[in-house]
Amino acid sequence: PDTTDTTDTGEPDTTDTTDTTDTTDTGEPDTTDTTDTTDTGAPDTTDTGAPDTTDTGEDTGEGGEKGIPNAELLLKIIGPPMQDTGKSHVAVQGGITPITGVVFGSPDTITWETAKGESGEASGEPFFQTTGIPLEPGTNIVTVTATKGDIVETDTITITYNPGFLFDADPTISPDMMFVNEPTNAVIVVPMTLYSNFDQNSVEVWQVDAEGAKVGSSSLGKMQDNGNLGNCDEIDQDGVFSACLKNLKCSAAEDIFVSVSTKIESDTAEYTAWSAPVRIECAKRITKASCEDAQSALSTARSTWTDAGGEDEPIKARDAAIEWLKGQPNVTDAGPSAGDGNGVWVHFEDGFLGALNLNPAGWRGGALTAAQAVQSIAQSQENPFNTKTIRSKKALVLAPFSGEFSGGAGDEAGDIAALLDDSGCPSFNVNGPITNSDANLITMRTQYLYGVIAMTAHGDAYFTGVDKAAKAGFGWENQNGSQEVLWTGQAANCSHLTTSNKSCSYTLVEGEEVVDNSDCPNGTECVITGAQGSSLVGSCVDKTQMDLRRGRVILSDENWGVTAPFVSRHAKRRYPNSLVYLGACRTLYAGSFGAEYIAAGAKAVAGFGDYVTSAFANSQGKIFFEKMLLEEEFTGGAWFEASAEDPDNKGSWFRMFGAKNLNIMDANLINPSFETSDLTGWNRDGDGRVISKLGISIPVHGKFMGIISTGLGFTVQTGEIFQNFCIPADKNTAQFYWKFFSEEFKEWCGSQFQDTFEAKLSNDVGQITMVNAKVDDLCHYNDGSCAPCPGQYKGLIASDVSFDQGGVWNIQWQLAENDITALAGQGPVELKFFATDAGDSIYDTVILIDSIVFK
Repeated sequence: PDTTDTTDTGEPDTTDTTDTTDTTDTGEPDTTDTTDTTDTGAPDTTDTGAPDTTDTGEDTGEGGEKGIPNAELLLKIIGPPMQDTGKSHVAVQGGITPITGVVFGSPDTITWETAKGESGEASGEPFFQTTGIPLEPGTNIVTVTATKGDIVETDTITITYNPGFLFDADPTISPDMMFVNEPTNAVIVVPMTLYSNFDQNSVEVWQVDAEGAKVGSSSLGKMQDNGNLGNCDEIDQDGVFSACLKNLKCSAAEDIFVSVSTKIESDTAEYTAWSAPVRIECAKRITKASCEDAQSALSTARSTWTDAGGEDEPIKARDAAIEWLKGQPNVTDAGPSAGDGNGVWVHFEDGFLGALNLNPAGWRGGALTAAQAVQSIAQSQENPFNTKTIRSKKALVLAPFSGEFSGGAGDEAGDIAALLDDSGCPSFNVNGPITNSDANLITMRTQYLYGVIAMTAHGDAYFTGVDKAAKAGFGWENQNGSQEVLWTGQAANCSHLTTSNKSCSYTLVEGEEVVDNSDCPNGTECVITGAQGSSLVGSCVDKTQMDLRRGRVILSDENWGVTAPFVSRHAKRRYPNSLVYLGACRTLYAGSFGAEYIAAGAKAVAGFGDYVTSAFANSQGKIFFEKMLLEEEFTGGAWFEASAEDPDNKGSWFRMFGAKNLNIMDANLINPSFETSDLTGWNRDGDGRVISKLGISIPVHGKFMGIISTGLGFTVQTGEIFQNFCIPADKNTAQFYWKFFSEEFKEWCGSQFQDTFEAKLSNDVGQITMVNAKVDDLCHYNDGSCAPCPGQYKGLIASDVSFDQGGVWNIQWQLAENDITALAGQGPVELKFFATDAGDSIYDTVILIDSIVFK
């Protein structure tokens, strides 16, 4: 591991190109490597996960010079970065590792302790770090504790250490939630390519406990990499091992865990390596009657608030609503929002939470009792040569209360979307503004795909007085303080909660994918759990019900709200160095949203420390984005220009937490060699992925390569990947490597079945076709010599991999090189790689892509 880098994101080290340990080279281009015999290509496990920020000013009150939340004590571990960002389990490469995290509220002490009794101190605020913690092979449990007077906050991480071996990434299981006594099928996958010292026939999946100890004496099944959908493996020999898990079941509302094992073989030792445990959430269903009774209580409490004075006497009205709620048989407890605010929270007898957003007109979710504090603003001086850049030009703009805000003081969401849309270089792919009811939970679960996230909404901080045991059950870090809440535009409809585990199917009809969602209504999602004949079968997953049960979604008499743990729970990969703007009250009050986004991979989070008017939020949000998009300032400079105090709420400031040297204006191609190990930066339609091998075919450069197909595994649509960016004016040549595999070779040469690979670079000025290769361009029509051969004939090689129809032939890696002078410096361009399926969809074609370079 790279022990000097403290600013890496924890993704694979993309700068090392010198590994000489490859023993599977088949004579294809190995264009760079000559010296390094130690780097495994594994993720940098010493990365702190914290944004790079040089502001070290002392906190001088609420927010202080750093603009950080300071109202409550909050602690969250953020490193070693969890690849499954919603969990507290991680695997590492080295036997000694520091732990890093976020702490708010000016603690007196920060200490750590292992389950074996070793202990020490951590230092730093708001980003803390421990000294190197020694690990034992297997599972290590470390607890970090922050204290302030008699207030104590803790967070725990489970670290798995396998000497001389590391899984490429943690296993993923889908679905990863189920309900009590409802058997569920699931698919588990784990990539295993960066180390080769394991027995490929020994990969198994086991049920374990939260600490990684086996439960039972038999495994749940073997995992294989054979491209057989019968065992849920999608691609033969791509280094991803898979298994179908049948009839998983929990008999009580307790999570279950699974872990992958494999036998390690080396000259010095043989042992069994284990992956980090993977959680499958299990909960008791919430009945429609229970939900409706709770919503009715919230509605009556709002009427009580209105009758007691409402906006005219907000504190008196709030207390009347709380007193009425506490007298209801289905209510365990109720209380005011944090800091004696105007909002009301409720803990229902059935275990879930509700809240009332009691904001006056023209406010973004607040009360009239903002804390009195003075904030000192200092502009940090960042090193311009040590900047961070967002890793995706996709932007998500959500405006769930557009109808309300636009009719009053203004909704900055539209202006932010327009600024992003109008940016020529870089060229943002803007989704939004998504307004009102369309700004729903489903859309919010996709946030991790975006480099810029902006949301204007109502918000508040609730649940300070909820029982600590209940908070622990929800998995909240700050068990003494509050949870910030953002309200969505989606109506909270209790009738949409499902009552049983239902099946769904993806049926293949003449190559078209027909998804039967008739059994998955109202926002539930059909998740594939296996294959039966020509159909892919799945299960309808009610994520909203599980989120409600786990305190990630909040019930109201109006719309659903979300708490901070929602941010990371639904992230399927780390956020791409994202910039997040939360234009609502109290989004950086306690720091729960700020800590959660940073832990999940975002680099900077901007929001408001207390209650604000819509006029103030609208003004400061626009300034913030104008400075970045029109004047090309980094986040720190833009925040300095926008940071101000709401004149109507003394002590409520526009804040930003995280990296002040984040640049959102880098216009270059992102992830050109796929070395993030995924499609970060790229858009995908159909079958597009990133892999590290396909049989003996390995990347030309680095450790990873892109792959598109006419439909492999569970994805039957033809695939394309594309990205918008700008070519510098001094570039005149573009090149990349490509490699074509097909089941249509050789028997379908000269037929109507002509699968094709195309690569195009285009903008308003023109279009350059970089590659256009169909089956007949790459094969001859008999077993003898071809005369003349097709123009792109390179010779065919019998492949060592097979797809679902059997025999596959492929060509060697080819270098495509094109003059792109006509498009260089001419504004945004789109680079698109796509496969087409001509004639039928029975025989599959695959194209590998790697090492895209502009010279």
